[in-house]
Amino acid sequence: MLYRPLGTTGLSVSVLGFGGSSLGSVFKPIDESEGVRTVHTALDHGINLIDTAPFYGLTRAEEVLGRALREGCTPVEVLDALLMAFPTLGLARIIWAVDIILDMNIPEFHPDALTRPGEWHDVMASADVRDGEVTRTECDGHGLFVYRDKKSFQVFDSRCPHQSTDIPELALHGSTLTCPKHQWEFDATSGACIKKGNSPLKRFESKVAKGRLLAFW
Repeated sequence: MLYRPLGTTGLSVSVLGFGGSSLGSVFKPIDESEGVRTVHTALDHGINLIDTAPFYGLTRAEEVLGRALREGCTPVEVLDALLMAFPTLGLARIIWAVDIILDMNIPEFHPDALTRPGEWHDVMASADVRDGEVTRTECDGHGLFVYRDKKSFQVFDSRCPHQSTDIPELALHGSTLTCPKHQWEFDATSGACIKKGNSPLKRFESKVAKGRLLAFW
């Protein structure tokens, strides 16, 4: 992807932009998950200039775009995309792709996880995370980075949203996380991607109950 300076802002934007009107079902009704996948595809190809307006579905476009930027692709969306590609790829290649995904041993793609409803998981004692610190821990097959700001907690998936590379504790320097595979950098206090990439770390809903930090997935 080619990039050009955006006036005198100091920002570099892609020469191709993403028009968000379709996310608001301006031309025809669209499935929200399809809209999210479309945004993810644009970001994966380096597009960082996205156009929206309140008239695109009366803010509907912004809502779908917000979900796409906030979340990574869900397992169901990935499988939906594979099924949609069936007429072009054929059954043999679809099975091959699914086998590769299963061999990656990603927890969300385990057959039971695809149909199991989300639940609260006991991550750790809330007192084990000091104020202003980022801590890496493991919980029920998930690597997690936990940030505490006084009584508020943020719980992030330790996997890079780019290619699901698990980010180790050694990759944490202060509040900056660096994926060892392609050097995407993240602010571990907010999950925001601050260098090279476009997608934030996946954040899990969390709460404290009886001195225990719980996260939902």
